[in-house]
Amino acid sequence: ELNPFLDERGRTAALICDLTASLFGRRVLDRQTRSFA
Repeated sequence: ELNPFLDERGRTAALICDLTASLFGRRVLDRQTRSFA
């Protein structure tokens, strides 16, 4: 998140880490994801 005040508990950072890891071959979409609600 560009504005850290809008980011809830590092949600955007965790998403970016998962997406970046998937670029390097880690499978992230077939596992149970964290609840972001």
